[in-house]
Amino acid sequence: GAPPQGVPHADGLEPYNRQPGEVNVWVPLTAVYGSNSLQCESAPGAGDFHALKAAPGQFVSFYGNRCWHYTVANGTDVTRVSFDLRCVPLELFDNEHCGPCKSGRGRDQADQPVVVKPLRMGEYYVDSGE
Repeated sequence: GAPPQGVPHADGLEPYNRQPGEVNVWVPLTAVYGSNSLQCESAPGAGDFHALKAAPGQFVSFYGNRCWHYTVANGTDVTRVSFDLRCVPLELFDNEHCGPCKSGRGRDQADQPVVVKPLRMGEYYVDSGE
């Protein structure tokens, strides 16, 4: 099967530092279950990881900001195809939230400072009510 993509993480922690009120909406376009799915804990810090199950046409909403999630090597014969959205209720949005950081540890960037850029309304986020 395919190797896992990404690493275990919670979107609200470094290096992502997403908005605290942000909610993940995960939309698989194929049936997802077992090892071809996203593994997620049920509540922040619970550590009770389980595969999310969904069929085409369904979506899963979860608090990926504080709930750790990741993928594992796909041991099924079904390729997972999915996309995800992140939503923040406007009343919880903080236009000055610090946003993601890059450490500059890539090739030829070892001495670069950490860069933190707020993800602001109109630059990264869009108010869907406008």
